[in-house]
Amino acid sequence: MAAEEITSPASAASAEARMAADDSAEGSSWDEIVRALRAAEEGKPGATEVQLRPGGQLVLTGRERDPQPLSRLPRSRMAAMDEGPSAGDVHALRQLDPANTEQWSPVVTSQISGWAFQMSPPLAGQPDFVFFAFRSPSDGNAYRVAVLEPDMDDEYGHLWHMIATHVGGRRIPVICGPSGKPAKDLATVRLHAAKWMTYVSAMLAGRAPGFSQ
Repeated sequence: MAAEEITSPASAASAEARMAADDSAEGSSWDEIVRALRAAEEGKPGATEVQLRPGGQLVLTGRERDPQPLSRLPRSRMAAMDEGPSAGDVHALRQLDPANTEQWSPVVTSQISGWAFQMSPPLAGQPDFVFFAFRSPSDGNAYRVAVLEPDMDDEYGHLWHMIATHVGGRRIPVICGPSGKPAKDLATVRLHAAKWMTYVSAMLAGRAPGFSQ
C-alpha cells in the first residue's frame, strides 16, 4: 500500500478540538476527562468515572441520564508497572526458604530486574540449575522464569518446554509453565522451576521423563 493511501490517526490536538466542540452538549471538557482518568489511575477516592459511548465518545458519570449504553474505562494504568525486587519479595522468600538454601539474590538492570536463584537437580552428577525470575509486562506483570544454567537459549518448543517472552524489545526464552501460564508469585515460581528442572534433568541424562510429554 502506498504511503499516501495510509490515513494517519487523529492527533491529540484534533481529539481535543472535537471534545471541546462537545462541551456544550456533555457539560465536560477535555481537561476534565484527562483529570478524571489520571485521578482514577492514582486511586483517588471519589474519582469521576469516564465512560464510553458506542462509537468512541467519552463522557463523565454524574451528568444527566445518558440515552445510550455506557461502558466504564479501566481505572488502571495501561502500562504495566516496572516492579523489581521489593521488601514484600524478601518477606515471602524468608517464608519459602528461611536459610536461603537456593541462594536467592536480587538482580537490577536498566532493562530487566528480578531474582536469581538455584536448585539442585534430582539426578546425581548434574550441576545446579540457575534461574532468573522476573515480572513480565506482556503477562500482566506476572512472573516468568528464565534459565541461566544450563544454557537453554536456543531450545524452544514442546520438547524442552521453553517459550519466549519480550521485555524492552528483547526476546527472552522462559520456562513454559503448566498450560503455558506465568507464575502468580514467588512461591509458584519455585514450583514451576522445580518441575521443569525435574523434567530436563531426565532429558539431559538420556532418560524419558515419563511426564509432560
